[in-house]
Amino acid sequence: MARSFRVASYNVLADSYVKPQWYPNVDPEILRWDRRKFALAERVARLDVDIVCLQEVEADAYSLLESSLGAKGYKGVYAKKGRDKPDGCAMFFRQGGLGFVGSRTIYYRDGDQGVPDSGHLALINSFECELGIIRVATTHLRWGQEDKPPQEHIGYRQIRELIDERFKPDQTAYAWIVCGDLNAQSDSPLVKELVGSGFVDAYAGREQATCNPNRRAKRIDYIFHTSGLRSEPAKLMEIDDLTPLPSAEEPSDHLALVAAFEKKG
Repeated sequence: MARSFRVASYNVLADSYVKPQWYPNVDPEILRWDRRKFALAERVARLDVDIVCLQEVEADAYSLLESSLGAKGYKGVYAKKGRDKPDGCAMFFRQGGLGFVGSRTIYYRDGDQGVPDSGHLALINSFECELGIIRVATTHLRWGQEDKPPQEHIGYRQIRELIDERFKPDQTAYAWIVCGDLNAQSDSPLVKELVGSGFVDAYAGREQATCNPNRRAKRIDYIFHTSGLRSEPAKLMEIDDLTPLPSAEEPSDHLALVAAFEKKG
């Protein structure tokens, strides 16, 4: 079994959420799904990682990725969001590297004051390697107003539930890795909660913007891990407020993050 491995996190941009008026700097042809889907499959394959964690994955996108990555030796797991949302999270892993043990999905119990749960989820896969069990989660947290108190912020409640999952007796592991679009910036209570709970930001000290919605470049995508692992993040393309995303080279409005992992010390 592998002692070192590489993980990617990538919000692939669900076609259901594409509105041309939201992308004034992007050629409308780039946004067409019948063109973008093939560019997306090629982009994910070029990541060349052991585990790729994806968000905003629709069923037809998963089928395309399952076919294209399957030909390259990957196996996938998919979990669709609840409440009739069109997308979900997926994880593909290279067979013959880390040993796949099992998969589970948690749907966040994030409703509050009579508001039903959102349907958002975390897909958690478990792998075995020489170090022991590694649990890898991919999630897409729901956006919430940044000025809300933490307990009133839906994304904060979601990440708190995922953190609690780590400490359940039947979920102990040598290490945990949490990947995803957290819809929160580095100085948010949400991110601080992860760090305060023992998670390490793989890009700490190398922070870069990962998307630029509403012509505002910001960082909301992350790879976190627990302290038993050492991470080496890959450099991201530099973007600013006006960088066209998606583009011919980048088929999503988010950048893909990649980190290499090995035992710490």
